[in-house]
Amino acid sequence: MTELKDKTSELEGRLAELEAFFGVERLRTEAEELGEDMSRPGFWDDPEAARTVSARFSRVQGRIELLDTLRERLSNSGELLELAEEDDDLIPEVDEELRRVEQALEEQEVARLFAGEYDDGDAILTINSGAGGVDSQDWAEMLARMYRRWAERRGFGLEVIEYTVGEEAGIKSATFTVSGEYAFGLLCAERGVHRLVRISPFDAGARRHTSFASVAVAPVVGEAVEVEIE
Repeated sequence: MTELKDKTSELEGRLAELEAFFGVERLRTEAEELGEDMSRPGFWDDPEAARTVSARFSRVQGRIELLDTLRERLSNSGELLELAEEDDDLIPEVDEELRRVEQALEEQEVARLFAGEYDDGDAILTINSGAGGVDSQDWAEMLARMYRRWAERRGFGLEVIEYTVGEEAGIKSATFTVSGEYAFGLLCAERGVHRLVRISPFDAGARRHTSFASVAVAPVVGEAVEVEIE
């Protein structure tokens, strides 16, 4: 019982740190302001700007609801823990709920690693086959398939902007927009040249080939950025 009380206190402290990190009260104010903007007449006169505001509102509101839900679950666990002092049969239920809350907290704590200006936004992912002919084009297609499946598993949206198929196999290039919370922060580490060494399925002599493909990742910037040129 003491361990569960200590765990509850620990999780409450971690949640308080998350609320401070994300600035939950600031998020509430922002959500209210965005909601007012969305309710104004003519909001959809500029569809692109409206979509940007709507997407931001969804993310802000989602973050608030998630933190509030965790706070409520911890509060309920505390109340259940008090009842468990007189009914030991409730202890396993409290223990399991605290495990689930801790898992949810850990998922949100990962977000603290992404402190960049655009880390929490969408990403534009571009793949280009490199030197190596059809082998590199095949490798580029493998990478494209991998990123698409990764996005699907995380529940991210993925829109194909450009997709150029190779003459024999694979692709020459592909560009996607990946939409989801921290899409850019998660993908930006993929930037660079990716190499694959294998026995080529396209070589009649079954020789070893090294294939190259480059991956570029850029943030989706919703508002125009003013650049001053001296």
